[in-house]
This record gives sequence, C-alpha cells and structure tokens, in this order.
Amino acid sequence: MPVATVDENGTQLFYYDTGPPSDVPDYTTLVLVHGTIYYSQIFIPMFPYAHKYGLRLIAINQRDYPGSTPYTDEEIADLHGDDVESQARMIRDRGIELSEFLLWLIKEGMVNKKVETPTGTAGGMTFLAWSSGNIMGFTFFAHLDELSKESQDLLGQYLRGVVIYDPAPYASGPVMPPLEKMYTPLRDPAVPFEAKGEVFATWVSAYYAHDPAMLDSFIDMSLDDWLASCAQHPIHDPPPHQRPTLKTMTPEELAGCTDVGGATRSHLAVVNVDRTIYEANCRRALTNTDVLPDLCVELVWTDMSPGDVMLGSWNIMRIAKEAGKTRKINVRRMRGANHFPHWDQPEESTKFLASIA
Repeated sequence: MPVATVDENGTQLFYYDTGPPSDVPDYTTLVLVHGTIYYSQIFIPMFPYAHKYGLRLIAINQRDYPGSTPYTDEEIADLHGDDVESQARMIRDRGIELSEFLLWLIKEGMVNKKVETPTGTAGGMTFLAWSSGNIMGFTFFAHLDELSKESQDLLGQYLRGVVIYDPAPYASGPVMPPLEKMYTPLRDPAVPFEAKGEVFATWVSAYYAHDPAMLDSFIDMSLDDWLASCAQHPIHDPPPHQRPTLKTMTPEELAGCTDVGGATRSHLAVVNVDRTIYEANCRRALTNTDVLPDLCVELVWTDMSPGDVMLGSWNIMRIAKEAGKTRKINVRRMRGANHFPHWDQPEESTKFLASIA
C-alpha cells in the first residue's frame, strides 16, 4: 500500500500515483488533495489521461480517510472543542504534514526539479486542493515559513505553484449569507438530519444555470449584487450530460470514493471550526511572500457550481483585494463545469490542469 510517513510519530498519508510519463522527461507532478466525504478516488477518472498531457498525478487521502493515519483522540478533541488556539494549532499541523509529504516525494526521487526552457518552466510539481481540501491547502502554504531553511530551499527547487480548485467557502472563512440568499441543505433546518447526506449529494454535484452577465463579472461584483443573480436551485429536468454527478455513478463507483465515517468523525468538524482561523490562513497564504516569493497561485472556479461554492472564489478575491500586495494570482474560469469536472469531464479537466500546472 503506497503511503508516505510525514512525521516522527509515524503519521502516514496514503496516495494514488499514475507514475511518470515514459516519454516526457521534464514532466510536472500534480499533487491532488480532496475535499469532504469524497476522497482521492474522485480524481481517478483523470488518471488515464495524465501521461498524454505530460503529468504525473499523485492523489493524497487526508487524515481520517482510508489508508491514512486516523486523527488521535487529542486532535479530535481540539477540533470539537471551543478553544480557538487549539483549533488553529490542530489545523496548522495538517499544513506541516502536507509540506512534509511534498518533501518526502522530493527525497524519494518522485519529482523533477524545475527547469527553464525556451517556452517557460518545465518539470517540478504543483500542489492542488479541491473544494474544502483548500482548508488544508491554505494552511499548507500559510505556514511555509515555519519549515527549516533547508526545507524551504528544497521546496523552492521543485514547487512551481498552488492551484485553488473550486474552493468551498469555508476554506477562506467568510461570514455566510442568510439561507434565503444562498441556499445549502447543510444549513437548512427543514431538511431532516438523516436526509442531509442524500440531499447534499444531489445539491453539490448538480448543474446551475446562473445569470451569464453575472458570471462574466462576479469576482468584481458586490456580494449582494451577485447573490441576487445566482441560481438557487439546479437545472430542472437536465439533459443527460448535466445530471448531478453523484447520481450518475454506479453504486460501486460511489462507494469507492465516499467515506461518510471519516467525514462524520472529523471533517465536518474541520469545516465548522472558528472561521477566523481560515480567513487568517487564507490572508497569510496569499500575502506572505518572504518564503518562495515566486510561487504562483491559480484560482480556478467552475461556472455551473452551486452559489455556495462560488462564494469561495469570491471571498478569496475579496481578501486579496483588501490585502493589496499578494502573491501573483491568476483567476481561471472553467466554463460549463459543475463542482466535479474531474469526474464528468476527465480528459478536458486533465488537459486544462496541465496547462496551468
């Protein structure tokens, strides 16, 4: 079973790996971090296309998901407690684990050094976090300055950039709008607790027909203006290619990428820690250029996701604008995509991510 040991306590992270492309010597490694409930096998449909587009894909299972080390009782207690410093420390430690995972890949010879070519930079690796995985993504590069100078220098020789891929709102800590302005079944008291999982699966993986004019400028709009233009409900009676992703999977496919147990034990609590921790991590990640100042940030948003998901990208840009001086941020729109393009459109998604990795 492929696992990496990321600390002196023997903590391990399980991963899937496509291996290196045989005919692309300066390939780029793209490290993928999943969100809540749906773990790294959600990226598997992209794997057959990785080598075609010059990528090595490595998808990690976060702690408390299959194959990776469960959280300790103390870590779970910190998550569920109300001490903000304990919560912040617990989340910070997950970022250090991810740094150590990348360093482990380098030391194991699984990543190329970055090289300059006539057409730009080749080789190296890029770190990508999807959905609520950006909670860990932000804490990873918010705390790079806590690594040793040796580790910082080593990462600098290999790490090309960070992709913030369709971020869940919680990852950057916004004040959530009232339910009537931004619907989500997780906050809807009318949805019974025992039904929330099923309703959430349809809601989060459906396609939404938002106002086209809003989509062209929502990053720059006021919150109230773009909320007024967001579709609150999925497309009614959608065509086959726009059915909710999780409803198109076979039972075996869904079971193979879903872990409700891990989500219930810890990851729902991760989503619900004090929001100021995540806003601070996001701000620090985007503005702390003392370490790896050339690290580029790619913010990718999909234009048929729920408005709740789109709030994640809007809020990140709000924080960046308020901060003024930040890392270089490229904003990328995936047209006609819902929150699961890596499953519904795997080749197109692989090609797109290869172009920005």
